Amino acid sequence: MTTFQSMAIGENLLLGISECGFQKPTRVQEACTEKIAGGESLFVTARSGSGKSAAIAIAVIQKVNASNPKIQVIILSARFKLAVELEKAIQQLGRHKNVRAHAMSAGSPWMQGTQILIGVPNFLLEKMRSGTVNVSNAHVIIVDDAEEMDRFSGSINELINFTSANINQVCFLGSTIPSSLVAHARDFDVHIDDISVVEKHDVEHYEYEVKNDVEKMKRLREILMVNDNAIIFCNSKSTARFLHSALELPDHVCAMMDGELLPRKRDILVDSLRSGDLKYLITTDVESSKLRASLVVMYDIPTCLEVYMDRSHRVCRGKAVSLVKPSDKSRMKLIKDTPRSV
Repeated sequence: MTTFQSMAIGENLLLGISECGFQKPTRVQEACTEKIAGGESLFVTARSGSGKSAAIAIAVIQKVNASNPKIQVIILSARFKLAVELEKAIQQLGRHKNVRAHAMSAGSPWMQGTQILIGVPNFLLEKMRSGTVNVSNAHVIIVDDAEEMDRFSGSINELINFTSANINQVCFLGSTIPSSLVAHARDFDVHIDDISVVEKHDVEHYEYEVKNDVEKMKRLREILMVNDNAIIFCNSKSTARFLHSALELPDHVCAMMDGELLPRKRDILVDSLRSGDLKYLITTDVESSKLRASLVVMYDIPTCLEVYMDRSHRVCRGKAVSLVKPSDKSRMKLIKDTPRSV
């Protein structure tokens, strides 16, 4: 069995991995982490939530020369939320290696000494063109969540042309790789291998129709009675707070998490849920790459497919249940009718 210790990972990084609670590599981490760290260019396809972003984080921490304060790696994310999650993962995993990652946006101050630059393609391209950031020392481009990147195809192509003189490694990771990105990748003078990781588990999707909020609450109670590990998603903080109060469960059994909770307290709740000390977590769509549960209940129907996929495929490890009122049916139909990449 492959372990992080059996992979070509330095002691300082292994310490960070252990402190973050990672016990063994996922299949995709096992398949591609060492290859990315070793300089290979790859197309990596694996389902959402399989650990691709952590594979990127571990690999780039190994690649970066910590004594060089220049940008060495560019990571493209489909959304700033995902860029922030990846920045946090790199900083936590690489805390003993003095590696500096920065998720760049219009509202974020520039971090001097940034070695790993993360951001949305069109925004980073604008900053490169204007000279706001100097990427002349960057030699690696990694595209995360490639399945969401088709809409940035033009920006990615221009970014590739802008940096191609110095780049010697390109990697694309996603549940699928859009054909437009494959075509752009061929513009680099590098050989790109394909890695496809098929996960053993699939998410089962269920819909329960309820007439009103009273019936919805009753159905939720019935679901929780026969499940001892669940994340319950709400669309607003007010609904999450109401639900937490209405369920009348002790805090050590059921907790609530929203965007106002400090990151450290969020991590404590997430770790308690993963360890089984906490049974149920009621939450809004907050940023936490470690959220996992065997059951996900969508007390409120998501506003779009993107949010539905975040809840069901990034978080869920078993069953995804949607509680659908008559007023939710049109939104649920739109979600189901929208083409998916996973």
